[in-house]
Amino acid sequence: MKRLAVLLVLIVCLINPAYAAENNDPGIFAWTYPGSLSADDPQNDLYPDQGNTVSSAQTVWKNDTLIRRAYFTVKEECTLHLEVAGDSRNYVQAVFLEKTSASLGMGDTEAPHAEVPDRRGGHAYHAHAGETVYLMVRAEIPSDAQEGMYECRICLDDGNSKYELPLSLQIRNQVLPESSLITEYWLYPYGALRWYDILKDEQPFSRKHCEVLRNHLKEYRKLGMKNITVSIADEPWGHQVYDDYPSMVRWNRDKDGYLFFEYDEMDAWIELCMECGIDEVIDCFGILPFDGAWLIHEADGSETKVSPAVGSDEWRLYWSAFLYSFADHMKEKGWLDKTYIAVDEGTPEEIGTAVSLAKEICGETIRFSAALDELPEDCCPEFERIAVSIAAFQKQEERMKRIIDERKRLGLKTLMYNCSTNYPNAFALSQPDESIWTIEYLYGMGFDGYLRWALDAWTENPYENLDWQYFEAGDTFLMYPDTKDAENPVPVMTYRLEMIEQGKRNVSKLQYLQDHTDQSGVFASLPQTMYRGYGNFNAYGAMCAKNESTQRLISVETARINRNIALGEMMIDGGMPESFPYLADPYRSVLARTGIDISWDGAYLGYQRCSALVNIACMVLSVLAALMMHPGKRPLLCRLGCDAAALIQAGIFILHCGSPMVLIDHRTWIFVLLAVLSAALLFIQRKTMCRKSTGENAYV
Repeated sequence: MKRLAVLLVLIVCLINPAYAAENNDPGIFAWTYPGSLSADDPQNDLYPDQGNTVSSAQTVWKNDTLIRRAYFTVKEECTLHLEVAGDSRNYVQAVFLEKTSASLGMGDTEAPHAEVPDRRGGHAYHAHAGETVYLMVRAEIPSDAQEGMYECRICLDDGNSKYELPLSLQIRNQVLPESSLITEYWLYPYGALRWYDILKDEQPFSRKHCEVLRNHLKEYRKLGMKNITVSIADEPWGHQVYDDYPSMVRWNRDKDGYLFFEYDEMDAWIELCMECGIDEVIDCFGILPFDGAWLIHEADGSETKVSPAVGSDEWRLYWSAFLYSFADHMKEKGWLDKTYIAVDEGTPEEIGTAVSLAKEICGETIRFSAALDELPEDCCPEFERIAVSIAAFQKQEERMKRIIDERKRLGLKTLMYNCSTNYPNAFALSQPDESIWTIEYLYGMGFDGYLRWALDAWTENPYENLDWQYFEAGDTFLMYPDTKDAENPVPVMTYRLEMIEQGKRNVSKLQYLQDHTDQSGVFASLPQTMYRGYGNFNAYGAMCAKNESTQRLISVETARINRNIALGEMMIDGGMPESFPYLADPYRSVLARTGIDISWDGAYLGYQRCSALVNIACMVLSVLAALMMHPGKRPLLCRLGCDAAALIQAGIFILHCGSPMVLIDHRTWIFVLLAVLSAALLFIQRKTMCRKSTGENAYV
């Protein structure tokens, strides 16, 4: 028995635990977790309805959208075709997710690449032998839909065989309210001139250019956008994207040295945005351009690049002339009350100088907005709108909440934004759950909305490659352009953007449940207690989750919100037990219930590491005790060691049962199971040896 125990211990120790690889058996057509990047991600075990069948109906509200994801492994090269059959086919659309190459690095030309299913495609897909193809199923339910159960089938044809996935939709009577969150994206209208063949040789904001942009803006408006991005100086962000971003205001200097300004392009752009319903905020960037320089057009046709130091007499001269002219023009157009002088990630001294000058010239008629990458010292009352980087308040959440609360008291808006080098994020290689988590988390923090740069700053060929030299792959856009030769181009959403929208819908459901249940406090607190994970730069310079547990943390939290929304639906239906507050929070750990702050992943993962070390120590003690024991000799130390090991192992196991078990690193779980197995075998072994050496009445 002793040899058996030791052998089992060694076998388990030698096994390198790993999650099952993606099922590449040809012909597999199955559901996969919508929040995971690929079918072999560990996060898939959070999704109860994987496989070829659906165990329960997918609940969806009126005015709601349901996103599901599936994959298919191809037998041989073929063209796949998709269609939807059944009584809910009018609501359901199934499309393939087209793959694009994305670098695992940032600014590293030697970094490896991965093919990511990122762009929403069509109903046909040319696949290669052995390829795993992904598809997205999107059920969009109108407000006037009839509640009830609807059945449909997702049908896939590879030319030789037909495959089906059933999908049941339970349309509820609740109507999903429109999102209360502000959504802002920065727009890059000049990229269309370069990308679309029909715009070759067109001037910015020509009739043809505006026709293309109008289609784009209509799609952008569907995202809830109300902000217009305007450049008042050349390259406000220092040409950090592939396409030029010139000033929409032309700076001119006559032969006598006087400055004057032309607003034709800016006016055309603003008027076009307003026609499309994007009409509440005009953010004007450039008073603090990233590289400190902009162009002035001289009377003789030449151009002069000026780069005066911020705050210098020359700088004040240029911007005073501009602000006098600009304020008069915006007032004349009737836009002044919507206009903001916007600054992005400048130093506090530079920002203060710019704000002071604008107030001096324009008085109280001008407004200010800012995107800040550092947590401010105060609530920034001079800015009606600020967006604070998620990285700025790392491990300073309580201070950030106090700033938000103070700004709310003053009637000011506070948004959260993320961009390059932030985690979690919406990069091409980010887990889709990160996008959902971001929206739910900022809502729990008390932010008024979300800002993301950028929506449409496309790479050279986004259909082939998402890399851009300064940032992580996919960072610069969330919508693809239409094909280059499209006659009536319409932009295409990324799957990442679909997940951002999913996060907004989840927040709307939480708000509805807060207002329509007597357990509103539970729903209000859910996003306020979300764990936050932090990232690290990988070997190729890109930001990603710092370890497997951090990545799991994000998925556990998004799954928790989904689960509690479902519990809230049960409560509305009258089927919720009285123990709802506990059921609503089954994955909070024992430490959290004792009042210890584990709201950031460092503390929580530290707890995990301690647990893992204790498990390892227990295992080692058990093995040593087993090796030392033999019939006829039972040292007190060995007996006490075995008893202590069994007791500690049992305690650790119980402790883990009260925590997010799916979050625990898989190696830790192996040690937990090994400890229990070891204790059981040692107990049986000791009992057997005791009986052999002292008889049936011996102490056990």
